[in-house]
Amino acid sequence: MKNGFSVMFIVFEILAIASCLILIFVLWTPILFIITDDEYEPSNYQLYGVFKYYINNKVSMIYEDSTTSFFKIIQFSFLLSAILAVISTIFTLSGSMYERFIVVSVFLHSSTATSLIIFSVLYSIQYYRITHYRTFIFGSNHDHPKIFEIEYVVDSILLVLIWPITLIFTIFAWMLLCQLFCNRKIEKQNERKIIDIY
Repeated sequence: MKNGFSVMFIVFEILAIASCLILIFVLWTPILFIITDDEYEPSNYQLYGVFKYYINNKVSMIYEDSTTSFFKIIQFSFLLSAILAVISTIFTLSGSMYERFIVVSVFLHSSTATSLIIFSVLYSIQYYRITHYRTFIFGSNHDHPKIFEIEYVVDSILLVLIWPITLIFTIFAWMLLCQLFCNRKIEKQNERKIIDIY
């Protein structure tokens, strides 16, 4: 069982590292929402990210006062998810050498999974709102509060990737939790054996 757990641990640690790299990439690259009026001309794409957007070969920051409250929650949940993902992955990698750190690893991965679930749900809702109600991320005081009739949303790869990333951290948290309980059970059995010997 220990060998099986070790193999699964390595696989999920590699998947967690890859997920962290994707989250960091998304943090700096505007690919949350892609809007265009001509699907065959990528130069017409408007790219919107967590904190910046790219229009007409210009990168601009998304300022807090110009976005909706809903998008502010999306920004916060994504930033929290990315930070927790990196911390939990690094800590679990270093904590795997020391048994006593497994409790902290379980807590960190559970927090990461929860934060990713919140972000994934909110992101999916916002994507639905854009495609069905044309409600965009900016408030009414911005130039672009709604998607114009001639514009439409191009599917972002993040919409496909975020749910598997969430699943990876959720399964990893459960796996570490099971390992924690198995270790405690083995320790109690060993203590009983020692008591029985004496």
